Amino acid sequence: MSLSTNQLNLIVVLFSLSLGVALGLLALNYSNLPLGFSSIVGYCIFMLGYSKKYNVINKLAFVSAITLIVGWGIYIAG
Repeated sequence: MSLSTNQLNLIVVLFSLSLGVALGLLALNYSNLPLGFSSIVGYCIFMLGYSKKYNVINKLAFVSAITLIVGWGIYIAG
């Protein structure tokens, strides 16, 4: 069973949203240390830049961007 690109993109978006919500709630309830570490990792992924050759890097950058926006949004709003 192979997934179409729309289904794969939907899975990537849902994964990154759920990861961001988990990091945001973890930062609110316990410690913002995991959110800080994920920010450092996300920044390192952003430094790789956009790749025309490797789509995996672009998907990782997209996941880290949505994760950080949602995670820090929950932490700041909470």
